[in-house]
Amino acid sequence: MNRSKASDFVIKYKIFLILLLVVAMCSLISPRFLNAGNITNIFRQIAANAILAAGVCFVILTGGIDISIGSTVGFVGAISAFMVTNNAGIPLLTVDRSTNGGDIICHIASDNVYGGRIAGQHIVNRLGAVGGKVVEIQGQPGNSAANDRGQGFHEAVDGVASIDVVLSQTGNWDKVEAMSIMENALTANPDIKAVFCHNDVMALGAMEACINQGRNDIIIVGFDADPTAVAAIEAGTMEATVQQLPELMGSLSIEIAYKQVNGESYENNIGAEVSLITK
Repeated sequence: MNRSKASDFVIKYKIFLILLLVVAMCSLISPRFLNAGNITNIFRQIAANAILAAGVCFVILTGGIDISIGSTVGFVGAISAFMVTNNAGIPLLTVDRSTNGGDIICHIASDNVYGGRIAGQHIVNRLGAVGGKVVEIQGQPGNSAANDRGQGFHEAVDGVASIDVVLSQTGNWDKVEAMSIMENALTANPDIKAVFCHNDVMALGAMEACINQGRNDIIIVGFDADPTAVAAIEAGTMEATVQQLPELMGSLSIEIAYKQVNGESYENNIGAEVSLITK
């Protein structure tokens, strides 16, 4: 196989090669990773998504569809979408989550950088000239939304002399992890004034940690406008959350699909509007 063919092979099958690399790394880290019980458990967990993704791709391939729009929630769905795009020549437009590969014609998502910025700016405004110590509980490492929200947050707070971000730690979008992080942060820094969480699930975990330690004075800002978080804001136990507009992202995706089918020009990356919800 010459260099050109090898390069084409890697580009075409890079998703599967990455998957094989992940499996190899997990096997080296834990020899038990490839035992029968673990493999069975993995296949049980992905079976439903695999069947659904295969069905969707079959419809795309056989239904004369001109463009595919999808949110890359699961790895199996992403692989299937890339197969459709790369092998069948059907354009793919992603919504909400971006990817590290595939032939994507356009990505539409909430303007997470702006959302993180307005969350950070709200904390700066609320703390005023006195400022104080702030915690950031991040989403999943490498996730586009987490990266962008963190970037926007730091754009707002890093240049403010009175704001001291004493901890930026990954909570993996998980409530229990965020609760543990906040408990440890309060132990190490009892004078914490505010916390920004990359989603509302983690914000609710941080809120529980604050309540358990009798700290109802801490400013807690989340992201997503989860109904439970909005209710907490109304009750006064949370300060604010950044609201996404999924309906807007959906309408924008249809607009871009129409332009693609009709040969019109459009931007390759589109940020949908977000807003801050406070009491």
